[in-house]
Amino acid sequence: MSDHEAEFKQIIRTIIYDDSTVATLPCPDQYVGTAVYQGSEQGFKYEGQPGAGLFTQRLDLPEHLNQSTGPRLIIILESPHKDEFNKLTKAPIGPANGKTGENIHSFLAYATKGLDVRHIPDRQPFDLILMNAVQHQCSLGKSPQKYRTEVFMKCWDNPLIGKRYFVKRLRDYTKDCKAVVINSCTASIRDPVDEAISDTIKDSNYFRLCHPSSPWWASGKTWAPKKRKKASEP
Repeated sequence: MSDHEAEFKQIIRTIIYDDSTVATLPCPDQYVGTAVYQGSEQGFKYEGQPGAGLFTQRLDLPEHLNQSTGPRLIIILESPHKDEFNKLTKAPIGPANGKTGENIHSFLAYATKGLDVRHIPDRQPFDLILMNAVQHQCSLGKSPQKYRTEVFMKCWDNPLIGKRYFVKRLRDYTKDCKAVVINSCTASIRDPVDEAISDTIKDSNYFRLCHPSSPWWASGKTWAPKKRKKASEP
């Protein structure tokens, strides 16, 4: 058992007694193909197999990064759910393997239409990278409303599998290359992730969109982060 899995098991045992039904392995961030930037009016178009519902190519990171130094489109989700793990073995498959992946695959151009991406020429191909802020199944395989936010925040505060580890991965993925970063976490989790991203990358090409499972994804709906509270004056 890896240290990451052991840390996650300790966290979920504070919430549920039996973790035997939970997928406890981390779900790796992945390269899932190419997205071509078509200009601000048309956004990014996923260059996948026509009619395919899910990503047909998945390469785990960071191994893929050694093979490519081209521009990267990084979509950040909060944590994997049931479809991201094999139902029988609980082995990880990859981020956005269900409806979320279908919507990214099918409606990426609609979702990113109008984004003011700077210093990127039209028709520029990007490596499409999907990553989870926390790589473990924070939903515990149940309805997301039941456990996900509570487990996520406990994981987020953990130095081994939470915010600190997310920041390290994001820095690695954006180092020495052009990158467009999109925060598409769900509403209950997006603010702490937004703060971590804003503190990590000093790049103008950072955007905030709704979660791809949302019906608003195809409309390119954005969200505005809450203003940080200023320290009270003495």
